Amino acid sequence: NLSEQRFVLKLDLRNPNAVDLTMRRLDFSVELDGRPFAQGQSVQPVRVPAQGSAQFEVLAVSRLSTLLERLRAARSDGRPRLPYRITGSAELEGVGALPFDRQGSVPSWCANCDPARGRNGSSKGDKPL
Repeated sequence: NLSEQRFVLKLDLRNPNAVDLTMRRLDFSVELDGRPFAQGQSVQPVRVPAQGSAQFEVLAVSRLSTLLERLRAARSDGRPRLPYRITGSAELEGVGALPFDRQGSVPSWCANCDPARGRNGSSKGDKPL
């Protein structure tokens, strides 16, 4: 089905505590460029060592039209990166559910974008080719 896409997200978990933690479940939503993009969950437990980290994969579901719309907007605006936000909750063994909210950016795959220059890689006053 082209309207719905399933893909794997790799997530890094960091544990600053002095004891190991086991995450029982993760529920999350992802926004891309300020718009709802994907959602998913994991019910596979993962152990995060004390003062360490663990990487794990979760299945996410999104709409292809949302991704294409955001990439087109980034290309039109000349933006080399798109902001993302991931929110949700992680259920930790012996602790319960803890909410999280993280933000960052990902490449927009805009071939003509140059962050050091203006829209579509041209400086002010430059004429497009």
